[in-house]
Amino acid sequence: MLAVIGAGALATVGLWWYGTPQVDPGLGDWLTNAGRITGLWAGYAMVVLVALMARLPPAERGVGADRLARWHAMGGRYAVGLVVAHALLITWGYAVTAHTNVVSQASALLLSYPDVLMATVAGLLLVGVGISSARAARRRLRYETWYYLHFYTYLAIALAFSHQFADGAQFMTNVPARLAWGTMYAPSAPPSRGTGSSPRSGRRGAISCGCSGCTRRRPAW
Repeated sequence: MLAVIGAGALATVGLWWYGTPQVDPGLGDWLTNAGRITGLWAGYAMVVLVALMARLPPAERGVGADRLARWHAMGGRYAVGLVVAHALLITWGYAVTAHTNVVSQASALLLSYPDVLMATVAGLLLVGVGISSARAARRRLRYETWYYLHFYTYLAIALAFSHQFADGAQFMTNVPARLAWGTMYAPSAPPSRGTGSSPRSGRRGAISCGCSGCTRRRPAW
């Protein structure tokens, strides 16, 4: 399964390569393209995170629920890091290219580029979910609070999705890429009521994942 995830990550780099005829030697273009790659990886990582905790029967039988939860926890750290890196690199790269400062460029991105403001809100939501999953914060939260905070991940995915097509160089004119990316995101809808994990308590200090006779501790990002 890790090989499949890695192949998907390489495919996103291929998407960037296909949509980038050349990289100029200047610092601005290098930073901007690094921001585009981390953005593609961040978008892909969110789909992987949702899939890891979707409790797909083939994945649970082949890998195991506990290992999937650990991969989800580790992947969450990488996903939040990629989102932050994407925002910083894109802003810095555009600022260098436009010969302006980072604050002015950030303001221009938020006010002038379509759907970037929504994507910024999405990024802040993801950072908030990540902070709530840090061990120090998690110990102070009831499990139910921690569990339902994670549903903001779905809101973040929804808010960030449109800016990928509106502003992403790899998608603006590439219809097949848009179709493929949109299809990949289709399973990322929130679980309907009565499906997926529920915040049922098991023994003290453990959490029931909803599986028969199974209790496990909540994973930490």
